[in-house]
Amino acid sequence: MVIIGLVLPPKWAAAASLIVLATGIAMNLMDIWIDIHNALATMDSLNGLADVCEGRAKEFNGIGMAQHANELSELAQVFRLEAKDINDNLLSNVLSDLALDVSWDEMRIAFGLREPPSTRDRGYRIGYATGKVVGAIVGCAAYVTTFYAVVNRIKAERVGGKPLSVKDVLRIVGRGIYNWITPAIWDAVMLKLKPSFHKVVDLLLGNKYSRKFGDVVGSLIERISGPPRIEDALKIASELSKQVLENVPNKESSGRILNAISTIVEHYSLEELEEKGGTIARSMVSIWIKDGDEAIELLSSWLSENAGNLGKMSTLEKALLAIGGDAV
Repeated sequence: MVIIGLVLPPKWAAAASLIVLATGIAMNLMDIWIDIHNALATMDSLNGLADVCEGRAKEFNGIGMAQHANELSELAQVFRLEAKDINDNLLSNVLSDLALDVSWDEMRIAFGLREPPSTRDRGYRIGYATGKVVGAIVGCAAYVTTFYAVVNRIKAERVGGKPLSVKDVLRIVGRGIYNWITPAIWDAVMLKLKPSFHKVVDLLLGNKYSRKFGDVVGSLIERISGPPRIEDALKIASELSKQVLENVPNKESSGRILNAISTIVEHYSLEELEEKGGTIARSMVSIWIKDGDEAIELLSSWLSENAGNLGKMSTLEKALLAIGGDAV
């Protein structure tokens, strides 16, 4: 801007400055358009997922499981806050105040490209138009400062200067969600199941209760490839979690059971999880119904000592498959 002021005549300097600023804004807007588009898509998905969580919370309330309902309502609130964060920080601040409150005629009068309509107050009109243009340039410069502050938040996350994917946007605005939900699960849910969030809501709540459960499912997702198989893994894991949640109304007890199940199935393939996971979950719930938390704690203690012993783990698996969840 200083160089422009020194090189060009005063009446052209303002125009050139405005063009430079406008060009910079346009280039940046083009540069991050994909980022903004994906941010919008992610915001819609977060709100959609919040709707699903609230709907499932009503279902749990309907069967007298208030704790599960409250936890899902809390999760829905987190999703809505993250969606609001996208709107506040990646959209509103970036796209607001782009229009300059200066008409094309006023710009031409200020730069001497057009005579004012009335010659009697020519000096006043030129001064007024020039004042608006200069004010617009100052305002634009202030906007650019704000614009860059927000855009740099996005650009700082880029890899090799490439535009952000939806997955990248999620990692910028959704870090708080990772405190409750395993990143591999969260990314897979948001990228693979946008129209079908209702199919995995129990998985998300189970992951909230048991980080180990989330880690095991996340590890399985990372081992398999192809969207259909990943979607199958999410749905199977969600059904497993559902078996626990719909029969165990307590958060802590549900978490203990899911932790124990996770130790048993952590090396399962997708096919093994589909074949045996549901039966093992029902058997664990059956043990809890008959003998309570103490039995699950004893089993968990045994698992911590013998998880590496393939023979003993195989014997336990056979016993759980034989129980078959007779109390559920």
